[in-house]
Amino acid sequence: SDYDWSPVTRVVDVGGGTGVMLRTLLDAHPHLQGTLFDLPQVVGALKPTGRLEIVAGDVFGDPLPASDAYVLSQILHGWPDEGAARILRHCVEAGRDDVRVLVVEGVVCEPPSADDASFDLFMLTLSGGRQRTLDEFRGLAKSVGLELRSSRLLRTGNSLLELRR
Repeated sequence: SDYDWSPVTRVVDVGGGTGVMLRTLLDAHPHLQGTLFDLPQVVGALKPTGRLEIVAGDVFGDPLPASDAYVLSQILHGWPDEGAARILRHCVEAGRDDVRVLVVEGVVCEPPSADDASFDLFMLTLSGGRQRTLDEFRGLAKSVGLELRSSRLLRTGNSLLELRR
């Protein structure tokens, strides 16, 4: 994306799976150090490389590594507001004073399209999670002391939301 990574030195990909997105980010921005944070059963077999550190943990039970930026890609829609707020709060607690929380998610239009509505129902049934509008993301951020600073549409159809203190 065209996001300005120059002020960031360390980024933690929370729930980043096998690290494909984080590796792509590190390849594109040689000044960045990256930490992949996910459940032990997800990252157990992965090996750290150069600027990529692997940390096994549970976002609800283990502290996140300190960082200036956290990426939550396709994470928050899996949780109801209370769980999503807890994840954001953990990023705020672990982050530096000028922390950036970068959320990559689909953002629902008002009123929602039929596709959005059916995906929302699917997420609700699966995990209690849901798709959110920009205003709902704004409210979620505010509830943990963050504000929505920017939102941009990515080529994938998802949006990149920048949350800051």
